[in-house]
Amino acid sequence: MDRRKALQRMVTGSATLFMVPTALAACGNTKKKSADNSQLTVNLADAANAPLKQQGGFVVTDNTIIINTAADGIIALSSICTHKGCTVEYDKTNKDILCPCHQSEFAFDGSVLQGPAVKPLPKYKVTRNGDTLTIDRS
Repeated sequence: MDRRKALQRMVTGSATLFMVPTALAACGNTKKKSADNSQLTVNLADAANAPLKQQGGFVVTDNTIIINTAADGIIALSSICTHKGCTVEYDKTNKDILCPCHQSEFAFDGSVLQGPAVKPLPKYKVTRNGDTLTIDRS
């Protein structure tokens, strides 16, 4: 075997030794993470969540937008736009949810008011117990 082939085999073998365990670990982490993310707990006493104590206030946390609406109380939806994956924001003036990337607009129930998005934002069930919100994202 010549020197060139020996080096090629060594590089290929080394790359395989590093890539396979990394790929397997990534697969395992993804499964665990998605199972752990079905519920989100939000403490309203936490200063970071203070906007939720007032009508029109909102926070975005863990791919979820939580809004204190006037009519519907506190609602929670996915904060990931269904068009291209940008993070949506709450537009208090127009009382809708806006994607800053391509101007898709969504209603409080997640439905599309204006494209280019065609799929609604997933809406989550919110349960309140005192100062604790539990958001079921399953």
